[in-house]
Amino acid sequence: NTGYKFKPGEVLALGSSNSFTMAETLLSVVKLENILKTCEEAAAMDIEAERSTPFIVSKAAEDIAQWTEKKDVIARMRQYLQDSRIWVDTPSSIHPFCTLRASPDIIASAWEAVNN
Repeated sequence: NTGYKFKPGEVLALGSSNSFTMAETLLSVVKLENILKTCEEAAAMDIEAERSTPFIVSKAAEDIAQWTEKKDVIARMRQYLQDSRIWVDTPSSIHPFCTLRASPDIIASAWEAVNN
């Protein structure tokens, strides 16, 4: 069940072109973009909750990032954490750094797939 309520004959009109498929694809991409934005916010909250090292989202990390999407993800995550205590507190341990350091790479890879 797609949730669409078609009248007799409407499906045949849509079936003769790819406009319906393209519309569905566009809606899916928009949903995926919203999911990725939520992932960025969630990863930033994880960094804060774990009292992780801020290097993961630092300007230095952004500067050495090797592709645009990763630079963008790091910048947005840093923006979410702009008033966080992670910038002044001592990190809790090495563990949060190890578990969260790949989050910008993973999210940025997904953004790269969406953008291309």
